[in-house]
Amino acid sequence: MKKNCFTLAEVLITLSILGVVAAIMIPSTVRRVHDMAQMTGFKRAYSMIENALQMMYAVEGVPNTWSDWPSPNNSYVKENYEYFAKKIAKYLPVQKYCGSAEGCFSYGHKS
Repeated sequence: MKKNCFTLAEVLITLSILGVVAAIMIPSTVRRVHDMAQMTGFKRAYSMIENALQMMYAVEGVPNTWSDWPSPNNSYVKENYEYFAKKIAKYLPVQKYCGSAEGCFSYGHKS
């Protein structure tokens, strides 16, 4: 009676081929999943900021119509950035707004 089965050599060769293919595929798959998760986070943040801007403009108007704008002639003044950040913070789900205080994020950099 003849048995149909694989020899040990055939099983080892198959496992080594699968191991090589996995070693090649897994890093690129993990990187792709990480990139997709990061892109989803970026899109979510963009959407949140866009919604906050739209709500702020609907309620308070566009910045050039604000009567209490700190320095209307020069838009690149620190007071303008802080004023705008304080205004938009009301429409963003922030836990704490602390301006440029120590230990908070300020102008895109961690203090």
